[in-house]
Amino acid sequence: MKRLFFLVTIFLAACSTTKTIFILPQDSSFIATSKKTIALKKISLPSYLDSETILVEVGNKVISLNAKFIAPPSELFTQKTISFFKRSLNDPNVYLYPWEAQEKRGILINIKIDNAIFKDNMVILSGTYYLSNLANDKKIYEKNFTLHKKSAQNAQAIVANLNDLYNNLLREIAFKIAR
Repeated sequence: MKRLFFLVTIFLAACSTTKTIFILPQDSSFIATSKKTIALKKISLPSYLDSETILVEVGNKVISLNAKFIAPPSELFTQKTISFFKRSLNDPNVYLYPWEAQEKRGILINIKIDNAIFKDNMVILSGTYYLSNLANDKKIYEKNFTLHKKSAQNAQAIVANLNDLYNNLLREIAFKIAR
């Protein structure tokens, strides 16, 4: 009887524990129709962001919050970016570079995220993106960015606001490509 009680207790405890697993929801923005081939390098993230933690800066120390993602964040950001450009530019010719890109003309996108942190009640996303000619790798456009958004200090709010900031960045890049 004790064994049965113990098993039932463990089962109920396991059922009552919920784990949040984060995804990066898709943005459904439509920017323009583009017939350019777009090649995307894998999104570059700092090692702390490509893990299961989110950094929160409090005073002169940094603490980490657990944030379990459905896949490694670098894969999520890369797949989200490819899907975003396919939808927003109404163009199926968006490929992961160099493996999937067959054509040698078009635009190569390289996004490097240097920092994604929560500080002073704000989510901050910063880095650089480059647009290059796919044929000769000559830079067409380069921009350093720092985006901020007010946020609560919990993993769910921080991830949601990080996703919003990243969507804003992708919209900006899509407008550059559509011109």
